Amino acid sequence: MQNNPSEFALIKRGFWARIFFGYLELKNDNEKQCIWIKRGKISERIDYAKFNLFVGINGTEIVFDLGEQKKRFTHLKKDKLNAFVDALNFSISPLIYEKNKEQLRSICKFQNVYLKDSQVEEFLLQFEKVRKFLKSGEKYLLSLLSKGEKYIYDELIKNDGISSVGRIREICEEIISSKYKDFFEHVESFPLITEQRLAVIRNNDRNLILAAAGTGKTSVMVAKALYLVVSKQAQPDDILILAYNKNAAEELQQRIILRAKKLGINTDFAFKIATFHSLGRSILQSTKEHTYLTKFEEDPKTLLQWIDMWLYGYLMSDPQILNLFVRLFMTHISFDKILNHHSQNFINDEDNWSDEEELRTLNNELVKSKEEQVIANWLFLHSVPYKYEDNYVVKQRVEIGFDYKPDFHILGTNIYLEHFGIDRDGNTRSDIDRDAYNDLIVKKRELHKKYKTVLLETYSYDFNENMIEERLYEMLSAHGVKIECKSSEDIIKGLKKNDAFLEQLELFVKCLKAIRVEGISESEVIKRYQDFHIPYPEYYGNFFNRLVKDYCRELDQQHAIDFDDMILKATDKVKSGAFTSRWKYILIDEFQDISLARLDLIKGILAISPNCVLNCVGDDWQAIYHFSGGKLEATTRFADYLGEYTLTKLERTYRYNSSIAATAGTFIQENPEQFKKDVKAPVIDNNAHVHLYDSRNGELYKTLERALSRDKKSFHPSLAMTCKAIELIKEIKSKDRKASVAILARYNFLLNPLVRFLKTPGRSDFAVIQDYLSAEEKENINIWTFHKAKGLEADYCILLGFSGGKFGFPSRITNSVLLDALMPHGDRYPYSEERRLFYVALTRAKKDSYIVADPLMPSIFINELLNPKYKIDIKSSCFAAKFREIFKCRFCKNGYYELVDGKFGPYYHCTNTVCNIHLRVCEICGSPSVDGKEISVCQNPNCRHAIAICSICGRKMVVRQGPRGKFWGCSGYGLKQDQCKFTQNYERLTKILNLYNKNK
Repeated sequence: MQNNPSEFALIKRGFWARIFFGYLELKNDNEKQCIWIKRGKISERIDYAKFNLFVGINGTEIVFDLGEQKKRFTHLKKDKLNAFVDALNFSISPLIYEKNKEQLRSICKFQNVYLKDSQVEEFLLQFEKVRKFLKSGEKYLLSLLSKGEKYIYDELIKNDGISSVGRIREICEEIISSKYKDFFEHVESFPLITEQRLAVIRNNDRNLILAAAGTGKTSVMVAKALYLVVSKQAQPDDILILAYNKNAAEELQQRIILRAKKLGINTDFAFKIATFHSLGRSILQSTKEHTYLTKFEEDPKTLLQWIDMWLYGYLMSDPQILNLFVRLFMTHISFDKILNHHSQNFINDEDNWSDEEELRTLNNELVKSKEEQVIANWLFLHSVPYKYEDNYVVKQRVEIGFDYKPDFHILGTNIYLEHFGIDRDGNTRSDIDRDAYNDLIVKKRELHKKYKTVLLETYSYDFNENMIEERLYEMLSAHGVKIECKSSEDIIKGLKKNDAFLEQLELFVKCLKAIRVEGISESEVIKRYQDFHIPYPEYYGNFFNRLVKDYCRELDQQHAIDFDDMILKATDKVKSGAFTSRWKYILIDEFQDISLARLDLIKGILAISPNCVLNCVGDDWQAIYHFSGGKLEATTRFADYLGEYTLTKLERTYRYNSSIAATAGTFIQENPEQFKKDVKAPVIDNNAHVHLYDSRNGELYKTLERALSRDKKSFHPSLAMTCKAIELIKEIKSKDRKASVAILARYNFLLNPLVRFLKTPGRSDFAVIQDYLSAEEKENINIWTFHKAKGLEADYCILLGFSGGKFGFPSRITNSVLLDALMPHGDRYPYSEERRLFYVALTRAKKDSYIVADPLMPSIFINELLNPKYKIDIKSSCFAAKFREIFKCRFCKNGYYELVDGKFGPYYHCTNTVCNIHLRVCEICGSPSVDGKEISVCQNPNCRHAIAICSICGRKMVVRQGPRGKFWGCSGYGLKQDQCKFTQNYERLTKILNLYNKNK
């Protein structure tokens, strides 16, 4: 038909149609590029150029789409109509193609240019127009389409069921991957794999690249920067690359220059590779702002000195302010000082590993209860000389095993003060035997009566009734003790002698920086304290707001800035329009650790650079810097902070084997807040390469313990871990002489014994085993904390410090609540950051990872790893027995409990297929929990957590409030179907639960 259009150049109405509707004739004139229309004696010409779309047929009617005008011609001869329309459409097809060519090309260009979200709306608009005109005349146009246009037609237009946006992006990825194949194979030492290439190619407005440990994120950063230059999408100075610290920035700079030279790319250029601080400083310099660095940053001690001076002026300004400060700050609990003590001095007292909180008085004493602390502070503030737990006038015992030491002795007198923790009815705390405690009170009274000493008594109910200060004043005055309020000057002098005073100054520095880094307004500071239910939120809020304001005033007087200012003031300059950005692309490394202040700076730059593309590279599994302001939410909820984005996951690790990948990946993904990743190792190895060792089992341990015992020295748990680490080093070196070995721990003080052994074994506690390792075996050994190990690797890693207690792992050291309220809000999963820290530590090893744990002070992480879903190599008979105790089926005696996901959540079932037992999952440690009649008890001997269960239906019981008080009710009460109304007496069932849970 296309070759002989003249054969079908004419179409008319039939005889009867002419009778009823009039004469109509249409003639296709190819020579003059038009259609002649004749109605009776009237003729009309329509040029081909006026046709907007192809001519369609509806029965005996055809329609000419002429843009703003449409002409309809009805009742034409049906037998020739199809042929006439085909011939006409072939005639007008070149003109229609030309008319729509630009729209078609606007779609086709995205074969070679990645479609951004900001372009999607216009793309879809143009795509619909292109789809409409191609669909209306596909058989007339196909011969006119170029190869690329034909490919778009086949892949997008014909397939109505696919996402045009998603498919055009896939096409782009395929074409660019092929076009730059040589680049991707040689840009790094090894060819980039598919997921790495996609991370480089994808060029949405916002891009998030999640790179699991060892998956080559630095290679992607280098390749991305060079690809943008090679593909002529940018010049080097169009690209801003941000690294977490100076060392990382220098490494990126060197890698990019090296790879550029290897590829023959001109290196006479400079990418802008910076840290956030250096970026901020350069922005300030470009806007003529002074960038002199404050002395506070050059010498942090000067900041503490300034805050000390500031605080003195603040406290001396009003006695009421001083009174509140003493009351609200100096009784505050924190562990910073204790941690410093551990780091600087080797602790030889195993009791210090307990979880007891430290309560220190204004007189710098450690006391046993909060109420004793209040009494001691009152005595100090009222100039009453005393000694805490002084020896009594005679050596007597009122408790088995303990010499009697009254709580307080008023010095220079025979007056003693005892504080008894009872209410007016003699009741004690639930974990204290009431009768025995009251008998002890009677014995103490009799002892004082016998030796004619004065015993003054206070009680817990004095605190509950707000009578304690009045009682102290009345009793001491009645016995002639001089009571005189200390002057403000004397109080402050006394405070400065207190160890807790320096601790508070350090807390003030952290709160000051947290407020500035988070950009918290004055009203928001108070609101955060209110939200945290902190007493006196206005006082604390006003205190820190004034500190921040006066600190900023001090910086202005110095004509200086601090590191926070480099970012904060730079952000202000960007938002005010004083700074102009020329960057077209921003690449950010370690994005998971970005702070809110840094994020605001980036958002400010993006706001003044609307076409700037943002690429963020990081790993939410390795977010371990919350304490310095890292805001993990910016990664896990990326769209909430930066808008829609393209996600690429790097899930193929080049560092470690499948055993380490499975163990680390399973462990970290227990937290539902983390992104799900399926990390694969290059080699599948069915052998376990994560080994669990007992720190208290080994020849070196026994040898050293005997030697220290002879010298009458205590044996600290970290010495046991060090002994096992030394044995493992020898074992590793015996089979892999040139191997690199890293020893890692949560804290430096746990590594100090090993450092001393390696450097000066003869002058340490290890003299008796100083020759155990040869000089060669001591080579190529690294010692890192878990935090410092990030980004590093070794052939073999030995992980120490897996024990319970606040200095174990996971760490139970907590921040001040005053600081926590100001920090970025983390997820609520228990020990979430410590879990990520464990993931970092575990994934440093290329070949094998050795975990050294204390079986006598078990870590909850070890309890979790004993679950059968973790395929680890248990090298300890103690831990193997513990595994059997927890997971050996108590019902069939043959199988083991295995965790599975059920319809209503996870549960344990037995691996023995003939055993039908199903068990709960302990809500504390995750071990199996066996149901009794009224309670379900965790099988982990180090947990033994119990919950109340319904005796009728087995559901969990919950505490409810009724008109007659509290009671236990079945959680199935609120169900519409299968409702359970069973209840239990609150006191009775709670008492049973407390037998298991009293220490939790």
